[in-house]
Amino acid sequence: LRPLPPPRHKHLWINADILKGPPLISSGYPQFAARDFLDKSAELPNTTLSLGWTTGLADVHSPYVASMVDEMMTLVDDLQCEITFPVRATSFNSESWLHLRKLFDRSSRWTLTLWWSQELPKEQLDFIYNTLESDERYKNRTYYDIVGLREFLCERMK
Repeated sequence: LRPLPPPRHKHLWINADILKGPPLISSGYPQFAARDFLDKSAELPNTTLSLGWTTGLADVHSPYVASMVDEMMTLVDDLQCEITFPVRATSFNSESWLHLRKLFDRSSRWTLTLWWSQELPKEQLDFIYNTLESDERYKNRTYYDIVGLREFLCERMK
């Protein structure tokens, strides 16, 4: 990152996959040093960092594991800005949630962004909704970029 002129934005989101994610054997490596990226990005005012893990297509259901979440928390614990953690929705399951929930418990400034570019089975959407929107501790702390979610929510409201 190079120095920027004084900000002309009200709020900026910066997204980068800074750590290796699921599946660990084939997800690829980040293209830059996480610490350098964080040090430069944290200097920007009015910024939300969207910090994720690389993902691979060998197994789109591979879970996020404790070591991934713990490494991320170690990297970002000292940052004072808002942070959202992009999570592949197909990997969001009970095993992943066991570890990902630590992010919510650590800081009220931290959120999740669940993403996936294809429709998910209703059972998966039910799990996501029941886990993240039915519990008051986690409600309204997740952004969604999931194909078919709007239709799922409309159907739920009937």
